[in-house]
Amino acid sequence: MSFKSLIGKIHLWLGLSSGLVVLIVSITGCIYVFQKELRSFFYSSYIHISDAEVKSQDIVPASKLLDIAKAQVGTNLNATFLEIGGNDKAASVRFYKPNPQLNDNQFVWYWDKVDYVYTVYINPFSGQVLKVENTKWEIFNLIVQIHTSLLMGPIGTTIISVSVLVFVILLLTGIVLWWPNNRKSYKMRTWFRWKPTTKWKRKNYDLHNILGFYVLFFALIISITGLSWSFSWVRDSIVWAGNGGKTEKMVWPTVKSNFIDKKSEKGIDKAQAELIKTYPNADEILIFMPRDSVASLIGIVRLTEDVIHSWQYFDQYTGTSLDTLLLDDMPSGERLNMLGYPIHVGSIMGLPGKITAFFTSLICASLPITGFLIWWGRRRKSERKPKTKERPKLTLIPDMKNSLAEN
Repeated sequence: MSFKSLIGKIHLWLGLSSGLVVLIVSITGCIYVFQKELRSFFYSSYIHISDAEVKSQDIVPASKLLDIAKAQVGTNLNATFLEIGGNDKAASVRFYKPNPQLNDNQFVWYWDKVDYVYTVYINPFSGQVLKVENTKWEIFNLIVQIHTSLLMGPIGTTIISVSVLVFVILLLTGIVLWWPNNRKSYKMRTWFRWKPTTKWKRKNYDLHNILGFYVLFFALIISITGLSWSFSWVRDSIVWAGNGGKTEKMVWPTVKSNFIDKKSEKGIDKAQAELIKTYPNADEILIFMPRDSVASLIGIVRLTEDVIHSWQYFDQYTGTSLDTLLLDDMPSGERLNMLGYPIHVGSIMGLPGKITAFFTSLICASLPITGFLIWWGRRRKSERKPKTKERPKLTLIPDMKNSLAEN
């Protein structure tokens, strides 16, 4: 068996074993690339507010926004974070709680893991409640859960991770199989040279090979950045590569609030005011609630879509700024790792990047289908191929044997 034949066998069986999962991950990825635009279109009635309200009023303090949200879902529920968008966006408060009876390895399905997820959308200038969303069953949240775990628990995440890792191997073996032997073959494998008489099998073969070749680079980037959430060795490799071949990990700040028995000031209001004053044109500001009585408030600022600019740490009681971490101050490898999500969805390059990520995911979704059809067509052809008939053996009758012996 030649080297290419061996690679072909590996490519075939890995593709058949992972094709369905790759198809699901790619399709959901296509949708999620434009999830913000889709949500903005379908949920415009409660995600956006009018320009007149923005110009005429001051923003409601964060503590009051939390109180308004809790009044809608129940004061016994704990808020996870407060999001303050751009000038025309509604504020939102997220309430999330995992199932307290199950740990991370005990659940099988997504709905078993999550006790509740609510998002309360509020006009940040008037305090009017625009929508109470049961985010646990919201369609785009379900899409991302399918994309990352097939709506399952650790088993689903493992299936996704292994399948994407196999897909990376398929991309690499695919370029070996694609590699032309001569100039004429190169021309045929880089563009569609269809004629009116070209059969669908040839067209399907070209769709698999030519489209796969053109999305190879982008598909590898999307796959590797996706794998960084599943495997620590992938994250470490990205950091290592970003540092120019050096192993250098960043130490994150560990700041704590000064615990007092009674809140003398509303710290979250002061933190909110400072964040808005410092970043008046931010695309998004998120304030994460403290996990316990000594944890700090954490403000995350995105100046452009999906790209975190800074992490701000505040005392949860006084609102005093405790520490600031800027993306630009991180080591280059850690910075590259932190840009994994916007690279993954293409938003790092704006609309052109998202369009590229969309079509790359769409073509990746087609590869298992066209690859399966190639295999199925060859399998059917081999079954229809007539078997070579064996030539009958010559049998000598006894009298002929004796005659030949005498001679």
